[in-house]
Amino acid sequence: MRVTCGGCSKEWGGLRAAHCSGCHRTFVSPNAFDRHQAFKRFGARCLEPATVGLVYEKAKDLYRFMTPEEERDSHDLRPVQER
Repeated sequence: MRVTCGGCSKEWGGLRAAHCSGCHRTFVSPNAFDRHQAFKRFGARCLEPATVGLVYEKAKDLYRFMTPEEERDSHDLRPVQER
């Protein structure tokens, strides 16, 4: 089953996918969706997914959690050619 956002016309599928009506990004799960939000006293605001450990998967057009390897590599400050 495909779902369409009325605010941005984005389509997605999957039983666990979650779409944000604020920033119009789609997430692999409700947990990933929750991770991208900062809750304040009167609501929530969207955070940049990369700043909270989420990566964009172009093939599926959604944000997901980093794999352990991606997370480890993201902390490696050596230039790419030296890894």
